[in-house]
Formats: sequence, C-alpha cells, structure tokens
Amino acid sequence: MADTAQTGTVDGDAAAATAAPKRRRRKRPLLVAAFAALMWFIGQGLGWFGAGPSGERGEVGDLGKGAAKPGESVGGDGKDGAPVTAQLAELREEQQHEQESNTNTAGDEKVAAGIGTKEPVEATPKPVPPKPVLAITDDRFQSLLSLAEGHIADAELGDAHGILKRLTALTLTDAQKQQVAATEKQLAPLRQAAEASILAHVRKGEVLAADLASRELLVAGVWQPEQLRKAAPQLGLGADWQKPVGEAQEKATPQPLPRNRRVRLQWRDAFRVGTVASSKDQQVTVQVRSGSTQSFPTVRISQCEPTDSSYDEAIEMGFHAVRAGASRLARLWLLRAHLLQQQASARGLELLEMLR
Repeated sequence: MADTAQTGTVDGDAAAATAAPKRRRRKRPLLVAAFAALMWFIGQGLGWFGAGPSGERGEVGDLGKGAAKPGESVGGDGKDGAPVTAQLAELREEQQHEQESNTNTAGDEKVAAGIGTKEPVEATPKPVPPKPVLAITDDRFQSLLSLAEGHIADAELGDAHGILKRLTALTLTDAQKQQVAATEKQLAPLRQAAEASILAHVRKGEVLAADLASRELLVAGVWQPEQLRKAAPQLGLGADWQKPVGEAQEKATPQPLPRNRRVRLQWRDAFRVGTVASSKDQQVTVQVRSGSTQSFPTVRISQCEPTDSSYDEAIEMGFHAVRAGASRLARLWLLRAHLLQQQASARGLELLEMLR
C-alpha cells in the first residue's frame, strides 16, 4: 500500500509538471502578439513606419492612407529586409523627384501655352540723333553763287533758282546769307516776268511759244508755276505741271486736224504758218510757202497748233499732247481752253481728269 501511494504521488507530480509548461506555452504567443501590437501602435505614433495614421476614413477594415499593412515593409517594394530608416529615405527621395518632375512639366506646359510669361516690355525708343549740319567752305560757296549769277545772265532762271535753293539748305554765315538773299532778290522779278510772258502767249493762242519759254523755269525737272495756277485755280492741276501723264498716254483719243486748217509750227529754228495738207494717225503734213517756194514738212500733230484756236480745238490739242507724252504742253493747252471758256465740256472734263 505504501508503495502504491508513493507511486501515485510521483505520477501526480509528473502530471502537474507536464501541465505547467503547456500552460506557459499557451500564454507565450499571446504575449508576443500583444507586444507586437503595442510596438506597432508606438511605431505609428513615432513615425517609424512612414506617415502616421491618416485622418481620412476609408472602408471598414482599411487602415487609412499612409498606414502600412502588417507584414509589409514601409517602401512597399518587396525590400522586407531593408531597414526602416533606409526605406523612408528612399520613399522621401522618390516623392521629391516626382514633385520636381511635375513642377518642371507644368512649367513647360505653361511656357508652351503662353501662361505665366510676362508680357514683353516695350523698349524705350532711343533718341534720334540730330542730322549732321551741312557745312560749306567759303570758296565752294562763292563758286556756286557765281554759277547761279551766270544762269541768271543767260536767262536760265530755273537752274539759278535750283542752285540758290541748295545754298539756303546749308549752314551759312550771316554774310553768306546776305549774299544769297541779294541774288534771290535779283532772280524773283525775272521769274515773275517769265511767267507773265508765258501766260500772255497762252492767251494769244501761242501755246508752242509758251511751252518753249517754260523750259527756262524748270528746276531739277520740276515746274511749279505760280501765276498760271492763280489764273485758273478752278482747274486744280497741282503744283508740278511737269508731272508725267502716266497711263493716260495710251488712253487719249484725239481728233485729227482737218485738211486746209491753218496751223503754226516750229520748223528750221523758227515759227512758220502753213496749211494742213494731210493728217494720218499722230502725224500731219503741212504746206509751207516761202516766197515762190513751198515745202511740205511732216511733223507730229503735237508739234503744231491751229492759229486762233477755239475751245474745242484747244481741248483736242491737249489730247494730242497727252498722246505724245508732253505733259507740260498738255496742261498749257488745257489752260488755253479754260481761258477761252469757263464752262468745261465733256471732252474738257475728260482731259482735266487725265492731267490732275
């Protein structure tokens, strides 16, 4: 009996010793899990695993934005063995590169679209430097002034006027200015007298003589008659009566001179009177008698004129001058017609339109 009791005691002690470790083994996983959970929450608060718990609520069971799932590394790229600090550094570096890339891309798009660029500032215009003063030596001045005086003596009034205009455009001394003014004072009445003579020729129907005299008043190919324009301001022919007729030359359709009409023409360095023998296109053959002899020169119609021309004849002669490209002569014929008759005809208005 004693043996039996002793054996039972030994067995009971062994069973109790075996049960204790089993209870301790069952408690150990729970402690490990609790400790891991505690460390996980502490790590979240300290930022060991990236961003702290997100304030945004997701679906039931979600951990929220920025929270890592248990068992995953923070980087989420499968580097479970990398230290947490290294993973966080990589993550921050990737985010920084991504932000810089987005900023550069947005900037490029704005530049391409013209957004965010400053409007070009208008540059302040640079001051225009003054034109250089044109100077002339006294020897050169005296030479030009003498040339102008020579033109005046030869009745080349236009050439003289042109030289004086050149001199007045230069910077002159007071003495030189006085010399130019004295020469202009000498030239002015001569120019006025020449224009008066031209106007008198036109009134008498001597338009060819008026055209010949007007050559003396040309200044560098320009003729700006003052008295003639004042005699017919209604015409409005402009300042330069030497202005080309342009396309009107081909559009002019003048009427031919009738046969046996008495005309005046310049032939053999003199004005002579004859009669029209024949007229064809823009040419006319004139019978000219001189004593017991006679000649039959053929000239352009614009180079002759009907004696005592009428209004209609003056207009047609104006068309002949346009056809020949003699713009100054055409305007003188128009002036002749206007002085004969203030009321313009249809043909007169047509000619006026070509010469304006």
